[in-house]
Amino acid sequence: MIPVDNQAAIHAKIEVHDKRIATLRARAARAGYSLFVIAATDGSSSFLVQRWGHSRELRDPAEVEAFLQQVSAP
Repeated sequence: MIPVDNQAAIHAKIEVHDKRIATLRARAARAGYSLFVIAATDGSSSFLVQRWGHSRELRDPAEVEAFLQQVSAP
């Protein structure tokens, strides 16, 4: 069992990650893109940005951020 102090830290980290993903998803939507999180069986995840039948897979939130800046998403 994880000690209570560590549980709080883990939950806080998850909430920050979830908020970042939600923010990226909203920015993508404002620019006309859909953003999906792809979960792998090994526990890792990647991201899929899609628009007009075209998609691009990105490895992490930093790559999503760079892509959104590239396409001028606010």
